[in-house]
Amino acid sequence: MEANNIQVDSIACSALMKAFNRGNQASNVLILAEIMKEKGIPFNDANFFEMLSACSILQDWRKATDLINLMEPSFHLVSLGTINHLL
Repeated sequence: MEANNIQVDSIACSALMKAFNRGNQASNVLILAEIMKEKGIPFNDANFFEMLSACSILQDWRKATDLINLMEPSFHLVSLGTINHLL
């Protein structure tokens, strides 16, 4: 994306994550999350939702637990839809 002068931010990444999940490429969602973390791109609610969806698709409960721990400090900012997805 950077090669095409597309600003990489939380919104662009959440759109890409959604496309990966819909295209049965959930593992790429988690790879993109790691890239975001390395580049210091902040996670938003949509990112958390797509990452949880990817964990669910992959049945990677350990990664889901790690993600919940990452989200915990910002639970007050997370939407009810995402919290419902956790349940």
